Amino acid sequence: MVFSNKYNQTIALPLTEIISNNKFFDYKAKYEGESQEVTPAEINQNISKKIKNTSIDIYKK
Repeated sequence: MVFSNKYNQTIALPLTEIISNNKFFDYKAKYEGESQEVTPAEINQNISKKIKNTSIDIYKK
């Protein structure tokens, strides 16, 4: 999620990784407890930074 605060700063929140017990992140995984959310996502920090920067760029357009 990206937003602008009251000081007009654009901020990207930490990424969340969804780990599903099912092959797909389906209804059961989402609503019946067959998944877990990990924040911040356990991914390479360079990739995380690129995703956040790209999200901020898109938000500003």
